[in-house]
Amino acid sequence: MKVKIRICLGMLAVLLLAVPSLVMAGGSQDESSGSKEVTMIHFMTPAVEQGDANDKAFAASMASYKLNHPDVTVSDEFIQHDNYQVKLKTMIASRQLPDVYLSKPDLFPLLRENGLIMPLTDAINSDSSFKDMFKSGAFSDFNVDGDIWGLPFQLQSNHVIYYNKDMLAEAGYADFPDTMDDFKDLCVELRAEGHIPLVMGNKGRWLNPSCIFNTMVYRYTDASWFDSLYNNKGASFTDKVFVDAAELMAELVVLGAFNEDMNSIDNNQQRQVFYNGEAAMFIEGSWAMGPVIENMDTSKVGLAMLPPVKGHEEYANIVAGGAGWAVCVNPNAKDKDLALSFAKELYGQEYGNVAAANGGFPAVVPEIDASSLDPLQVAYNEIDFQFAPIFDVQLPGTIVDVFYNDMQQMLMGLITPAEYAQNIEDVRE
Repeated sequence: MKVKIRICLGMLAVLLLAVPSLVMAGGSQDESSGSKEVTMIHFMTPAVEQGDANDKAFAASMASYKLNHPDVTVSDEFIQHDNYQVKLKTMIASRQLPDVYLSKPDLFPLLRENGLIMPLTDAINSDSSFKDMFKSGAFSDFNVDGDIWGLPFQLQSNHVIYYNKDMLAEAGYADFPDTMDDFKDLCVELRAEGHIPLVMGNKGRWLNPSCIFNTMVYRYTDASWFDSLYNNKGASFTDKVFVDAAELMAELVVLGAFNEDMNSIDNNQQRQVFYNGEAAMFIEGSWAMGPVIENMDTSKVGLAMLPPVKGHEEYANIVAGGAGWAVCVNPNAKDKDLALSFAKELYGQEYGNVAAANGGFPAVVPEIDASSLDPLQVAYNEIDFQFAPIFDVQLPGTIVDVFYNDMQQMLMGLITPAEYAQNIEDVRE
């Protein structure tokens, strides 16, 4: 990660301390008497002290925006992450979207069809100082039909294995397993010692498909398979590579790799089980790094990704990753120019600086002192991630619903891996 030294982290800390009094609680309205107004929905928690790097960055940037624009009233609504997509779809159906909102590209076709999203290509390309803030490839997830339809606020891996070094060492592994067979053996050994090998919180339905299974598929193939699937050029969900990955997931369940309540706890709860030393590993995106840094001695934490499958070693470093969520602007906003400038300022340089300072991986190149980074962040930056498309970011919502829901069914043994693949393919046709 490229870094520049321009800001003092102490000043950021002071700003963050001011956040609770400056950022309104979710769903409330700013009490300023501004003559202009911008509205927004998001999933950045108002409980900053409990949030991740993106939450903290949002709070700090929002506080700065309000201080710098006293004539603007900001009305934003916080929606809990796991409920956000459902709420967004409901608002699209009623055509009641706010001026600024977050969306994944899977909803871009529906948003475009209903005239609820505006292209941002000209606004980005005409502002070189803004465009040059961003890392290479930051806008690629949101480029459709030659236009950019959203602003990125993160650029990160959807898949990181966080593991307890001491627990692995006690199980006889000085280093993380470098083959899938050894990984399975590790899970069996940890279970025999009375530990949860890999705690999973899939209550929100998205965590396993997005953070674990998506990359598991990439242990059997590369992005060319997904490109063929996405563009209807021959690939299907019933292909051997997808079914093999589903069978591997089902095998890990049978081996006892996961906790029994995997579909009853969420991602925040899975982290807590890991913090408490009850589980040796958990898998989530790089956004979980900030909370890990806050809650653990990071010298005891290692980072890895799923090891390669025998015969497919060439895919060893491929992970699902990218920008994921887009910051979108409603063309029906009362003041489109205000909405656009608000979005650009809110998710600009300050956002990136605070996110990076708190263990996050923003879409902009942060201007912070590299020596301030936690060793875990440094370790992350040294991993050779090869990003490939995130399925649930790119695929239509009708497919994603089955991708999510039926994974829970497969984890419980209610459907087979082949049935899981066929059910998704049936929706696609």
